[in-house]
Amino acid sequence: MDALMLPLLIAVPVALGLLAFALPKRLAWGLFFLVNLGVLVVVAMLHDGIGLSWSFLGLQYQPVGEVALGLKLSQLSWFFLAISAVASMLFALFSLGFNDHKHATRVAPLWLMLLGASNGIFLSASWLVFFALWELMAWTSLFIIGHGKNQSFKAGLFYYLLSLAGTLAMMVGLWFIYARTGSFDIATSVTVLAADLGSNPAFACPVIFLFGAAFLAKSALFPFHMWPAMAHAEAPDDFSAYLSGVMIKYGLYGFLVFVVPVFVAASSGGSSVTTVAGLPWPMYLLAWIGAITAVVGTLMAIFSNDMKRLMAHSTVANVGYIATALATGSSLGYAAALFHTANHMFFKGAIFASLAAVKHRTGEREMHKLGGLAYVMPVSFFTFLLGIIAAAGIPPLSGFNSKWLIFQALFDKDLVFLATALFFASTGAFLYLFRALHSVFLGQLSDRHAKLREAPWPMSLAMIILMGVMMLGGVAPGVFTGPINEVLSAQGMQALQADLFSITGATASIEAGGIAVAFGLAVLVVFVLFLLGAGRRKVGMMDNYTSGEEPADWKMRPEDYHYGHSFYLPIRVLFRWVPLGAVERAYRQMARSLHRAGGFLAGLWTEGRSLVWSFGLGLGLLWLLGVLR
Repeated sequence: MDALMLPLLIAVPVALGLLAFALPKRLAWGLFFLVNLGVLVVVAMLHDGIGLSWSFLGLQYQPVGEVALGLKLSQLSWFFLAISAVASMLFALFSLGFNDHKHATRVAPLWLMLLGASNGIFLSASWLVFFALWELMAWTSLFIIGHGKNQSFKAGLFYYLLSLAGTLAMMVGLWFIYARTGSFDIATSVTVLAADLGSNPAFACPVIFLFGAAFLAKSALFPFHMWPAMAHAEAPDDFSAYLSGVMIKYGLYGFLVFVVPVFVAASSGGSSVTTVAGLPWPMYLLAWIGAITAVVGTLMAIFSNDMKRLMAHSTVANVGYIATALATGSSLGYAAALFHTANHMFFKGAIFASLAAVKHRTGEREMHKLGGLAYVMPVSFFTFLLGIIAAAGIPPLSGFNSKWLIFQALFDKDLVFLATALFFASTGAFLYLFRALHSVFLGQLSDRHAKLREAPWPMSLAMIILMGVMMLGGVAPGVFTGPINEVLSAQGMQALQADLFSITGATASIEAGGIAVAFGLAVLVVFVLFLLGAGRRKVGMMDNYTSGEEPADWKMRPEDYHYGHSFYLPIRVLFRWVPLGAVERAYRQMARSLHRAGGFLAGLWTEGRSLVWSFGLGLGLLWLLGVLR
């Protein structure tokens, strides 16, 4: 395999994205799908080319001197390229059906450019390449989220400004790294900073925190956890699957490729770093940031009525699980983080795809305005059902295996309180996922939705394949643990004890195939009992909810009687002491303060210019009078 394929994975999608601006919308979406399919084929071929590198030398820039713009295909970068290429191709197939003549948007060219930036982020061997593509990713995603609408652009701008704060922190960190190493090479910076953790922590720790801030912001980890709810709510519905499945992983990749290796290398090199509960203190801090993110995301999801916002909060919670596992620094934690990253990419992509199908047909995203859609949209229903089973960590779907491995990593390090926090978040997931299932797909079918049809065939086909991936990862986890073991070996870590159907953790082992058979038999028994049970009789929504009273008599709508309306209100009252939304309110207050300060300075400038002009005019008149005199 030629190393030239590495820059082409970046350049071709970006170039075709620029070309797609000149194409009709439907043709641009066809090109988008073909490019994603081509990227998937190339990435599959690149598996035999692990270790390939490519660089462009000779750029002269003062005071840096000669700069190498390098790309390298490692086991870790190939793993991320592979799972994102599969997910992106399925999302592209879904978008091909979603963007019909009625719903088509003009974001396909930008999405193509984002695809190239995504590939480049995973392939970067130089901080300059990484930073340039990070910026391209931020700009393209800003305009995709905004997609020409005022409210959507505000949400995209909020996301971009939080990302910009992290980007500025990364920029400062880059210059510190160059001043210390004389190089922008990522591997060199890891080696030098690992040594500096013991000998010069006053330099190393601030640099690591600068990069950590950028990765926290992009991953939506606390205190940057609020942007997904705004971005997902306003982004194009088909793009939300990519935003949640792939984009939010860029920050996690940054932790995997830079922050965690620094501490692993420092420990293996004998550098002394203050530890808390057996972890280097910055990693222990990251573990708690992840746990807090998981809990806060769960609570905010429980109280959400907008189905896209609810699932955005769920995404935040799952990123918290991944960060906590990653912070353990062990091979189990590293493997669990990679496993859940891959699983989340598919089960959350499936969930957002099914919700996009619902929005495509109904135009609604508030759950209490829906209900009973399982009768008219069965493929979307089963996709959502399997997705939330996986998200809740219930066997035999894929999410169970990776969540189980996360807890094994925490048990291995005796991190009981962190495990308790994640267990609370995982239990809370049942509440909001059940609410979404019942509110959208079960219960009474509204009369205005009685004649709905299933989503178009490209969307349905993408959802069916996503269901297959979730079931395959649950029954045969070796599909994922095999490539993960290759990454662990390349990182010098101990491989998982796993085969195609089983995994061994720190305290126990699971036989995924046997679990799947047991659950299948249980479902079969329940289904037989259902068939043998008494017949059902359908009743109207008002018969079921209003006890014969008319909603209009109480100045209410039929939707107000929906099962999902004011759902879990008692739990909201129970947790009223938790300051949910406090961080978002703090950011908004900062924005208002900056706006007022800017207005004050602008006023001074405006008034100052008026005074200067008046004074100058007065002097000019006096001079003119003197000349005439």
